[in-house]
Amino acid sequence: MAIQLNALGEENPYTASSYNNIGVIYSELREFSKALEYYKKALAIRIKLFGEEHYKTADSYNNMALNYKWMKDYPKALEYSYKAVAIREKVLGTGHPDTAESYNCLGLVLDTMGEFQKAIKYYQKAIEILEKISGIAHPVIAVYYNNISCKTTIFFFTATVFMI
Repeated sequence: MAIQLNALGEENPYTASSYNNIGVIYSELREFSKALEYYKKALAIRIKLFGEEHYKTADSYNNMALNYKWMKDYPKALEYSYKAVAIREKVLGTGHPDTAESYNCLGLVLDTMGEFQKAIKYYQKAIEILEKISGIAHPVIAVYYNNISCKTTIFFFTATVFMI
């Protein structure tokens, strides 16, 4: 990172991507506070270089949303998820795979908050986009269907328990 900073400087898209990637690694290591530090650096650079309504800025918001979800800061997770969705819908459109990714992310946040009906709505939007683009065989679709199947099982179980 030091070599890149010396060669390219702090305010460079490659530097922002490197910060983002370091954030991803710290998230995978479950060091969420450290990850957030790098995600914030990437976001600040991207906003300065590209503005608020850019797909790279949305990438940062999406990653931060998931990170906040893992930190159990659900209001922030929801805020950043909605920002990512809004930017991607506006910039990339509602049929783009990155928009599908943001729908899935928002679904995950809502799911964790216990908002299962809302989560399923966003999971389904993500699936519809990928099915239109890649057909039913896209491997990510299986992940999205799994997200829904877990929720419908909970709904069924809950309905059954309360009917007794």
